Amino acid sequence: SLNAGEEKELFRRLRQLDASIHYLPDAFLYHRVNADRLTVEYIRKQALGLGQSMKLRLDDASTKKKSINWIMELGKLLASVPLAFFYLLKLQPSKAGMLFKFRRWIWKGYQQAS
Repeated sequence: SLNAGEEKELFRRLRQLDASIHYLPDAFLYHRVNADRLTVEYIRKQALGLGQSMKLRLDDASTKKKSINWIMELGKLLASVPLAFFYLLKLQPSKAGMLFKFRRWIWKGYQQAS
């Protein structure tokens, strides 16, 4: 599985310690992406892992925090609509479809972690 969200957990723990978190806009890094990470299967596993991680992160969360999370997820789904339309206009229907597959796989990962 490809769980995700470890940076969110790190930030949560730092906030509990009242530690400072700084944004460095000029910071950058090089990230090599291997060819196996460009497959639909890898992206599916990544989305499933993201959903599973979200479930783990929200298990002990308040109802308010869970509601905010799902409102944000709904916002991401709604934002996918104009982006998908843009891809369709550029004659790239596979990218448009992948947006919705990714959102569906996140939801499926969330349910599998239940």
